[in-house]
Amino acid sequence: MKTTTEMQLVPITKLVPYVNNARTHSPEQINKLRSSLREFGFINPVIIDRDYGVIAGHGRILAAKEEGISEVPCVFANHLTEAQKKAYIIADNRMAMDAGWDEELLRVEIESLQAADFDPLLTGFDEKELSKLFDDGKDIQEDDFDVDAEHRVAVIRVLSGNSTIGNSSLYKTNNSIVNILRRISRDSSIKVLFVNKCDSIVLVFESPLREDEEYRRLLQAFIDTALSSLEAEGILAMASISLWKSFNEARRAAACWNVDDSRVHYFEKLGVYRFLSYENLRPELVIFYNETLKVLVDYDHDRDSELVHTLSLYFKCGGNLKRLAEEMGVHYNTVAYRIQRIKELAHVSFDNADQMLNLQIALKIYEVNFYR
Repeated sequence: MKTTTEMQLVPITKLVPYVNNARTHSPEQINKLRSSLREFGFINPVIIDRDYGVIAGHGRILAAKEEGISEVPCVFANHLTEAQKKAYIIADNRMAMDAGWDEELLRVEIESLQAADFDPLLTGFDEKELSKLFDDGKDIQEDDFDVDAEHRVAVIRVLSGNSTIGNSSLYKTNNSIVNILRRISRDSSIKVLFVNKCDSIVLVFESPLREDEEYRRLLQAFIDTALSSLEAEGILAMASISLWKSFNEARRAAACWNVDDSRVHYFEKLGVYRFLSYENLRPELVIFYNETLKVLVDYDHDRDSELVHTLSLYFKCGGNLKRLAEEMGVHYNTVAYRIQRIKELAHVSFDNADQMLNLQIALKIYEVNFYR
């Protein structure tokens, strides 16, 4: 049996894609590949022939180009005939489609990733696929719920201290949480069904065609009662509510749980966080964060300093250094030095409105995607 024996880094500009490659790559897939490259590095080499013609790895090359990668690892398959190369280009893509999933083991693996605070979307599964994987329908309460009515969606996430707890820990408390919600729903005039997801509990409220203040009051009362009851049982939680009857929007509101001190977040009140929590934008948002704020985050991590916190409070204090020093409980000269270091490290001028706006946006990206 013949095998490949030579691998080397090859300039991406020398690679020649196969002109008749029948495998297509959507923008969504390329974004996933880009996220994978940023998280894991370029692990799976491209397969090429002696003339640098690409046999396998077209999608990875497209993603690498968009990431600005100049060299990629390549394996030379010199032993293939022209007919074998054509056949392998098809076979490499088609045979992977025959593989299946052990869904029980897959759920266990996804849960363990979430318990380690690792983003499961980096596995290539999207939110709909993960929701379907964990939605076995066992914990749905329907009663006389009108599925054709208008709805609001709320997402409750369980917290531990200042961070979300792992999915495996959440599942251990499922029974008590479900029982609490069932008890509250029996005592409420609002009709609701709920489903336990992999990292949260989704509540779907039957909503009148025209919502009035009384309905909003009852909805808020239900959420407040649920959170208070969970806290009384030693379960700290927060909730997000979507105005637009969308589970994904409620999930996006839940992703912003740490941007302020509120325990209930309404999607329509998120402001700019409505965009910063949009999952499809995350690859570009991460790139923007890396180009603007990451140098300060790394500096703080390496030196146990507080430049990012100082910058955040600087904006909240309206750029007033005296007020900033009082807010942080440090000497004026200390905050002045920190601000100067921020300017030097981030290469920004605080007199440049665009550069300051970039820093503010990067801080919000940091809050939503990285700060836990």
